[in-house]
Amino acid sequence: MAATANGELTRVTIVSPNTRVDLALPAEVPLAELLPTILRHAGEELADEGASHGGWVLARLGGQPLDTGRSTSQLSVRDGELLYLTMRQKMAPEMVFDDVIEAVATATNNRGSRWDQHSTRKFSLTVGICALLGGALAVLLAGPPQLYGAITAFVVATILLSTSAVFARALRATDAAVAFAVVSLAFAGVGGLLAGAGDRSVSELTAANVVMGASAILVFAVLALVAVADRAPLFLGAAFCAVALAVASTASMVLDGNAALGAAIIAGLTFALIPITPMMSLRLARVPMPQLPQNVEELKSDAYTVNGAQALERSTRANEFLTAM
Repeated sequence: MAATANGELTRVTIVSPNTRVDLALPAEVPLAELLPTILRHAGEELADEGASHGGWVLARLGGQPLDTGRSTSQLSVRDGELLYLTMRQKMAPEMVFDDVIEAVATATNNRGSRWDQHSTRKFSLTVGICALLGGALAVLLAGPPQLYGAITAFVVATILLSTSAVFARALRATDAAVAFAVVSLAFAGVGGLLAGAGDRSVSELTAANVVMGASAILVFAVLALVAVADRAPLFLGAAFCAVALAVASTASMVLDGNAALGAAIIAGLTFALIPITPMMSLRLARVPMPQLPQNVEELKSDAYTVNGAQALERSTRANEFLTAM
């Protein structure tokens, strides 16, 4: 079977009533989408036979049918496992336990959403992000004089962005790098808001302060885009939002505080830019463009080829850039 765009495959052996076949299944594709292909590999006649006995199911030896709405990674199917292609009507009845401990252990092992190292990392990152965002909120609401809060916010933002670059470049921990970079944008925005606030409270901030905050977010978003290149679309989206906020706030200042008109201007500009965003996303993702033949010989030779895996990867990247914009 063809590899997925990210190349993650689960190599299993499918045991059917007549044969057994080794397959590499895409790890993130639901089994329901893979079952027709599995049936073709296991025997062309199996698909027709399934209509008379309720269809085919995949199961581990002695286990219940695997949920076809989930992927092999969600079902914790590991490389080298045997999966049995069985008639649904001939599935063995559910197991009867004479030991409560064994029943609990079996249920725990069969549960797909078990706590693992990945869950620990996600939980730790979530707690860390919430704590840091709480710190940014505390700096914002600390009150005048605001200069000290602005300096603190910019220092923390710089430290967080530097840490994200280390995690992304040296440790290859992209999730942690993204978390630190995103929080650095929050601190940068707080620093920009408070930089020119003087002795005014948060409720007294003006559109000029918002412009400074948006400008700070834009600068740090561009730096984060370079530091964590694997998640460039995310920070490109943040940069676009910062530009929109800065333009809207500037328009509001020019129009004597008419925020509604400033928002209308941004909406108009956004709709005007929509037609060019698909081509921009293709350029940013470096998707190879078709090369038209320049002469009759090139037209006859038809020698132009495209790297399939690279084209799929860059197409996915282009879609991410388009979503960000």
